[in-house]
Amino acid sequence: MPLSLEEFMMLLEGKLDALVNLVTLLDVNQKSASVARLTTTAGEARHLIKKMASNSQQFGARYDAIIIRGFHHVAIDTSAEIRKLKGKLDALVNLMTQLTMNQKSTSNAIQTSIADHHNSRGQILDKEDDFQPPVVQRKKPCHYHKRSS
Repeated sequence: MPLSLEEFMMLLEGKLDALVNLVTLLDVNQKSASVARLTTTAGEARHLIKKMASNSQQFGARYDAIIIRGFHHVAIDTSAEIRKLKGKLDALVNLMTQLTMNQKSTSNAIQTSIADHHNSRGQILDKEDDFQPPVVQRKKPCHYHKRSS
C-alpha cells in the first residue's frame, strides 16, 4: 500500500516539529543570535513543508516512490534529491546535538564562575604580589572554663 504524499509530509513535519521544539528550548536557555537565526530557519522550513503538502501536484509521479514495509519502516526512492534531503536533515540533527552539548557545558561553566578564565582551575595570578592569604580568625577562649595559672 503506497504512502500518500500528504502522509509522507506529515511524517517529515512531525520530525521537524521535534527539532523546532528543541531549538525553541535552546533559544529560551541561551540568548544568542545564531540560535535565533536557526529558530527562524526552522519555522520557515515548517511553513514550506505545509505549502508543499498542499500543492502536491508539484511532485507528479513520485507517489510510487514511497512504500510502507513495516510499522516504523518506510522505504523511499534513493534518488539524488532524496539523499541530499536526508543529508541535510542529518546535518541539522548533528548541529542540534552539538548545540545542546555546548549549551550544557556553557551553563556548567557559568554556574561554577570559571567562564571568564582561560583554564578550568580558576583565575591565574599574574604576579606573586597579587596573592592575598585568607584572613584567619582565632577562636576566643571559652569563658566557661577556668584557666589554671
